Amino acid sequence: MAFPAIVPLLAAPPELRRRQAAAIEALYLVTEAGFFAGRRWQVGELVEIAEGEEDGPAVLVPRGFGRCTLGSVRGIRLFGVADEPCSPQRWAVKGRVCAVRRPVGSAWVREEVGHEEQLAA
Repeated sequence: MAFPAIVPLLAAPPELRRRQAAAIEALYLVTEAGFFAGRRWQVGELVEIAEGEEDGPAVLVPRGFGRCTLGSVRGIRLFGVADEPCSPQRWAVKGRVCAVRRPVGSAWVREEVGHEEQLAA
């Protein structure tokens, strides 16, 4: 099964960036399609994060070298995109996934991400 890959929007090539209303630091670009948290993630979608470490889908960033990734928080435990356990000594929660933005023509459609429903799926 393929899993989505993400990069901070600031690190994306200029031709892939579009004007956004949210703070650009809170957006991550999906660079590889895949399945995660009960939904199909498409290349070009934006993952919007908010502060907090509530249970549910989250963006994890490495402590040291590495790439950010999607994952989840469950209590005090962290899990990666393939549901593998992640050490808090290696990974930090950048923020919880609060919405996904899909490009539709020259506009964006914003889809709220419900944390309880996503984990149950």
